[in-house]
Amino acid sequence: MCLGSRKIEIRLISETDLIRNKNILIHLLEDNLKNNFPNINNLTKFVVSGYEDMVRFKQNNSAILIGAFEEETIIGFLWAYKRDVLGEKRMHVGHIVVNSAVRSCGIGLKLLKKLEYLSRQECIKKLELMTTVKNESTIKFYTSYGFSIVRVQLEKELGETDDNR
Repeated sequence: MCLGSRKIEIRLISETDLIRNKNILIHLLEDNLKNNFPNINNLTKFVVSGYEDMVRFKQNNSAILIGAFEEETIIGFLWAYKRDVLGEKRMHVGHIVVNSAVRSCGIGLKLLKKLEYLSRQECIKKLELMTTVKNESTIKFYTSYGFSIVRVQLEKELGETDDNR
């Protein structure tokens, strides 16, 4: 179900918004983690910790939190922060999550456009993010918006025995 005539406002999230929408944000964070880490079962402590980080980073002004609001209810959000990579200022997208009932209706794109606007105001010329390789719909979304895959993270699971012969 897409938005139709529903009015969605894209704006910065305030501390009041964080408190008012706590349960919704926790649900959205959990949904995002389940999509990216389907093999991890109990995500509750990670999700609650993530929400607490969101509040703390908002309070100390180290994160940019952009929300998609229907009236005063958050139906999606983007969480980003500034970072420096080899002298280049970048905006790192930590999370972008949209309620599954309105996903694929253009809200994620609107959140990214707002982040681009805010980034340009601070002379930041590059957005970056990470996702899991199995999250194909997310990769498709970002590449269709102009993102390129530039790095690959490799991991090796270490067992109990020494397999370095």
